[in-house]
Amino acid sequence: MSQQINSTTKQKKWYLSVVFLCLIGAIVAAIVLALPLMREPGLLNTRGGGDSPFLLQRLHQLEAALQDGHFPVRWMPDANYGYGYPFYNFYAPLSIYITAVFRFFGFGFVRAIQLSQLGGTVGIGGLFDGPIPYG
Repeated sequence: MSQQINSTTKQKKWYLSVVFLCLIGAIVAAIVLALPLMREPGLLNTRGGGDSPFLLQRLHQLEAALQDGHFPVRWMPDANYGYGYPFYNFYAPLSIYITAVFRFFGFGFVRAIQLSQLGGTVGIGGLFDGPIPYG
């Protein structure tokens, strides 16, 4: 009976070490694949320009509102030709909050956006090969 328990314990340890190595491998692969994006001087080009330029406006407005003491931020004070716009009521601002954390650490606007996009890439890589087994 004790031999069966020992073999089960060994199987669990082996399984956890394989899962951990796969998780580390996925994170390293995500970082390696995202490095060309980090070397570029500008923003990630989405859909031929897409909404990437608006990320700068969203980040700037969120940072301004946070510095004014608003949390949670609901209003973009300078949007809509200076009248303001309740952007954060209609769109999920979590990614912009994460980007604002990089901004408060002293990174520039573009680099903060790039770092948050890299964090999302690495996070998704870890999520798909993470602690929840397939099947």
